[in-house]
Amino acid sequence: MAASPQKIDIPVPLANTLYDLDDIRQESFKNILLLLYIATWLTTIVLITFLPDAPRDLLWLDILLMMLCGVIWWLNGTIPHWTPYLLITTIWIFTIMGSLLIHDSLILFGLAVVIILSSNLTALPMQLAVAMLSTLFIARFYGLDEKTFGPFIFIWISLTTSFLSQRGLIHALDISNRYQLYAIDQMRKAREQRAELAKMTQALLSSQENLRNVNAQLRYARDSAEEARKLKAQFAANVSHELRTPINLIVGFSEMIAMAPEAYGTQLPSAYRPDIQTIYRNATHLQNLINDILDISQIEAAKLAIIKEESQPKQVIEEAALIARSLIESKKLHFRVDLPPSLPRIRIDRTRIRQVILNLLANAVRFTTEGTITLSATIDEHVMTVSVSDTGQGIPANELNRVFEEFYQVDGNFSRKNGGTGLGLALSKQFIIQHGGRMWIESEGIPGKGATCSFTLPLADTVYYPLHDPEHTPQPSTIVHNILIWDDDPAILQLFKGYSQEHHVKGCTDAAGIIQSVVELHPIAVIAGAHMPTEDLEAMIQHVSPETAFIKCPMPSGRRAVQAIGLSDYLVKPVSRQAISDALDHIGNDLEKVLIVDDDWDVLRMLTRFLQTAKQKYTVNTASGGLAGLDVMRQDPPDVVVLDILMPDVDGFTVIEHMKADPFLKDIPVIVVSARGATEAITQSVAGKITIQREIGFQPIELVSCIEALASNLIIPTAPRS
Repeated sequence: MAASPQKIDIPVPLANTLYDLDDIRQESFKNILLLLYIATWLTTIVLITFLPDAPRDLLWLDILLMMLCGVIWWLNGTIPHWTPYLLITTIWIFTIMGSLLIHDSLILFGLAVVIILSSNLTALPMQLAVAMLSTLFIARFYGLDEKTFGPFIFIWISLTTSFLSQRGLIHALDISNRYQLYAIDQMRKAREQRAELAKMTQALLSSQENLRNVNAQLRYARDSAEEARKLKAQFAANVSHELRTPINLIVGFSEMIAMAPEAYGTQLPSAYRPDIQTIYRNATHLQNLINDILDISQIEAAKLAIIKEESQPKQVIEEAALIARSLIESKKLHFRVDLPPSLPRIRIDRTRIRQVILNLLANAVRFTTEGTITLSATIDEHVMTVSVSDTGQGIPANELNRVFEEFYQVDGNFSRKNGGTGLGLALSKQFIIQHGGRMWIESEGIPGKGATCSFTLPLADTVYYPLHDPEHTPQPSTIVHNILIWDDDPAILQLFKGYSQEHHVKGCTDAAGIIQSVVELHPIAVIAGAHMPTEDLEAMIQHVSPETAFIKCPMPSGRRAVQAIGLSDYLVKPVSRQAISDALDHIGNDLEKVLIVDDDWDVLRMLTRFLQTAKQKYTVNTASGGLAGLDVMRQDPPDVVVLDILMPDVDGFTVIEHMKADPFLKDIPVIVVSARGATEAITQSVAGKITIQREIGFQPIELVSCIEALASNLIIPTAPRS
């Protein structure tokens, strides 16, 4: 087995330098060989033509050299590494032979030329060998005298110069190769980085595409969740409205049987009375539950307004305590109210805060069998904290975060035993958030130590953002601007107070009060109803306060809507016996004949029972449906009509239109009964234009912001109008 050739490791830059030097020598060899061939060819022509007397040996020597040049050129194709040495040896031999033939010391300078050529074609040992052999030749055949001293010195100077120049060339080639290798390495790294960058770019593009897909899915999920939330709220509201009529019947009849059994012309057996009381009590509870569901759905739809007014919170707390005291003491529980001597006046909705406190007290009573219930209030730097503590069974720590969920109950069996629906805390927390506060529960989950439910109310008025608005969170911020409302319907002021969460709302019903309020409060805007006489007022406001904007627009007035269609009053189901009696008393004491129009026979019978047991005696007629009601009116005109709005044949509004068109019926008072409020059932969408004027004008950013705010709050109709 043949041995493999030994591998010699040479540093990469040096190896490259040697390769480059060989390339340079090979290129120089070809050029020198070609020039030498041409020179010998020309010399031959000169010797033959112009120097016929020259020695013939010199001519043959020249011809031989020319022939050897051809042989060396041919050999360069097979042994390129040796032909330079062969050429230098040939030139040196022919120079020696020429000097012997002519025997002239000047030819000895040609030996130095051979050394110079050798430096371009061969390595240093060959150059040194040529110099030493040339020196020996001169010394042997010519001797060292003043004639040979010049060639001798020139030979060694040529050797030294060739050595130094060759060394510089090698160094330059080495540096060049190092830079070349560095450039190649940098180019390789650049390519690797570019490839890595391309991968990163591709990964980034892929991530962006994935992010777009995820965002699209999130938007779809958010929109679906929002649509589901709206449908749920709408479903709850619709179902609750539909339940109001049957619940009203149950509550009304059970109340009549329990409270006024004489209306039936016979005594109620004593055995029936507890059962009727139970029906009445549970029907009332169910009615309250429906109202809570409606409140929850209205809050989620941002339709439930809170009416803030400056109030004394201590009075509100004491009112709630007074209402709940009998319930607490009926369960033989101790009730302690711990309030500071005085509390600062704050802006709250008295009814809603009282409802929250009653809900907390009712929960405490429901889950406490013995011990004490404590209602307390404290004042910190910026908030008032109200707490209700009990000594009941407590709440496990893992359920504290869920107690505010709708319909969630900590202990279902215990809750069913003691009542409750799981809506009270959820509704209460929503009311507190609308006030800019927060609500929480603390409990160790140990029976006997109970739980403490607390809520805060800011001492300064705050901005509330609805919970379903993803762009905002209910972070309090002090309101610094006032707006003034000028309208002759007080309900308009309450509407703005309930829904305007970022400004203090003040109201006036006369022009003088508006001017005085503008001078005192410097409001950011005055808003006037479109029907109000504003010609002189507008100029006065612009003169007194040029920076105040004057806004004129149509107002959604329920009272004006009622007046416009000729209604005397409206009642919202569930209708109690007292409510319908008060409505009739408000019209006058000389009423005798009452016509009740409704498509539900049970409602007709209940309302008839209500009126038959009233203090004032009425003659009651009934009609099932709008058309039947109109027929009864025309045959026997009543003193007052109690009219349902939603009826299958002819609705209440159509009945009213027919009454207004009939000269014998147009003056009959009408009391409307509806499962919806007056604003929902009676008030239509207001039509007209909104004008905004300010003496000092508007900055461009103000104008854009105003238009953007207006456009972003417009409600797009769900279906195009026909």
